[in-house]
Amino acid sequence: MIGWCGLPDIDEEYTNKTVETGWQHALSLPRKVLIRDGHVCQMPHDEFNELRRKKSHILIQGEETIREIGDTFDLELKNATNNAFTVTIDEHLQLLYENGCFTMSFDDANISGGRTERKLLCDQVRKMRVVADTSLLEVYLNDGESVFTTRFYPNSSSIQVRSKNCILDVWELVGMSMNIKEEEMGENE
Repeated sequence: MIGWCGLPDIDEEYTNKTVETGWQHALSLPRKVLIRDGHVCQMPHDEFNELRRKKSHILIQGEETIREIGDTFDLELKNATNNAFTVTIDEHLQLLYENGCFTMSFDDANISGGRTERKLLCDQVRKMRVVADTSLLEVYLNDGESVFTTRFYPNSSSIQVRSKNCILDVWELVGMSMNIKEEEMGENE
């Protein structure tokens, strides 16, 4: 499954940088959809893992900062059961879990395209996967039981994690390219 990341009435509310190049909306990562324990779950398709390069594996005991990761990455935070954690990406996007509430919040409209904060009440976050490319970020909680998708325009390439006794794996991602010839475009207009 591929999801549509867009709303028809966002022209004034959101300021996506892609509008400057003629694009407003986007497609999600290719996903697999499955039923687990009576819940519909979504995860990136298994073949997506083939884009992973340069793995960093870190045991988080307090606070850790990873720099120079690039603007496309795949991150997994594991063993976070009953632990509060904060993951800050590009200094302006915060993914926070504490007291039974997961929050995704931006403090800079330039990297969020106008988005601010989203929340989810959940008993625990055992695992969190975050996949980012140059204009989209997806968060998969507890192996896809809950999923957040947002536009994301990073300025730098750092991740800061605060937690106790959890494991962080981060991969850089290889880009995907499409080659469309101009004469092919003209045939369909």
